[in-house]
Order: sequence, then C-alpha cells, then structure tokens
Amino acid sequence: MHEPASHPTPPGDRLESLLPGCLAGDADAWAAFAAASARLVRAAVVKVVGRGGPRLDPEDLVQDVYIRLVREGRRR
Repeated sequence: MHEPASHPTPPGDRLESLLPGCLAGDADAWAAFAAASARLVRAAVVKVVGRGGPRLDPEDLVQDVYIRLVREGRRR
C-alpha cells in the first residue's frame, strides 16, 4: 500500500500556530517564531527602509521588530 505524501505546513500556518505560545511567554515558541519569520521580517524591513548605510543597519531594525513584538505581547 502506498503512503500518502506529506505536505509541509505553509509558513503562515506555522507562524500562526506558534502565536499562543509566544503570547504565553514560551521561550521555545519565541525561538521557533523568530527562526521561522526571520527572512520575512528582514525582507519587510529592507523594503521599508532600504539597505541602510553607516547609520542605519537593517539587522538592528529587525531586532527592534522582535523586541516590540515581545513588549506588545506582554501588554495582552
């Protein structure tokens, strides 16, 4: 008998499934969320502010995004 092919979880579904843990302060959920969303967040930052320069580092702004997400999550 042939096994059905497994389908990977779409990225948006994966991120959404991690949110309850993130909001509950689960460190593993946050680490998984950061890893799963890193490319998306960086791409959005670069699109909005460009590649930066000596005074504007996209990587610093990406970190700011995650810091704000943590702070906003704690307000809920």
